[in-house]
Amino acid sequence: MLNSALQVAVSGLKAAEGRLHTSASNLANLNSVAGKKTHLLVTDRSYRNLVTPGSSTSESGTINPTGYQLGTGVQIIGNYQSFSQGTRIDTGRALDIFIDGDGFLPITLPSGDTAYTRVGNLQVNNNGELVMPGTGYIVQPGITFPADTIDIDISATGEVSVTTTGGTQSSIGQLQLATFLNPSGLKYNGSGMYQNSGASGEAVLANPGSGKHGGLIQKSHEGSNIQAVDEMVELVQIEKDYNAITKVLKTGEKMWEASNAIV
Repeated sequence: MLNSALQVAVSGLKAAEGRLHTSASNLANLNSVAGKKTHLLVTDRSYRNLVTPGSSTSESGTINPTGYQLGTGVQIIGNYQSFSQGTRIDTGRALDIFIDGDGFLPITLPSGDTAYTRVGNLQVNNNGELVMPGTGYIVQPGITFPADTIDIDISATGEVSVTTTGGTQSSIGQLQLATFLNPSGLKYNGSGMYQNSGASGEAVLANPGSGKHGGLIQKSHEGSNIQAVDEMVELVQIEKDYNAITKVLKTGEKMWEASNAIV
């Protein structure tokens, strides 16, 4: 019985370690573009059923009203990211876009697969193609800017227009956004990119501002939705929980030594 209590305490330490790692990751992404808060899911493990609730306690039909069940600890069953909207940050840069509402920009990976992102600091590569920062992955459906572009306009509905050196204005493409039935089920690839999974459902593509798809705001990008104060409070609670569990282990160790001394 004592040994099982120690195992329960160890499971609590492992859960605390997972919470600490999660909070540290959140704090590290405090200033990431479109950074999303990660939540850890911790639940109890199965219970040892020593006395079944409602079991008979006599031949006259009386029953045990509670039973006796011992917990076997806790376990980490997963994590997910919160896609609540981050702070809008004005930049004045023509290729920066803020997704005001639900939706992700679809991008093409080198493998040909599609990933999705809310990172809106877009760039233009040496071929004039609209691409993601850092990776150079092409933003779908594929928009190419004329070499003599002097001004860029991205409307709230995703239409991309340019003005060239001759003063000619023209529309050169249409951005789309993807939404998901369960965005928390997306697989995170890092660098602000996600891919759909069996848990997220398939992407629903539409022009920005239509249906459940958010609109675009040019010359802005999305900041993180992580709150430093919340993470600091969580760290304090983790430390308290860790100290309490450590005390359980120390108490268990003393009881173990005492029982061995008696034997």
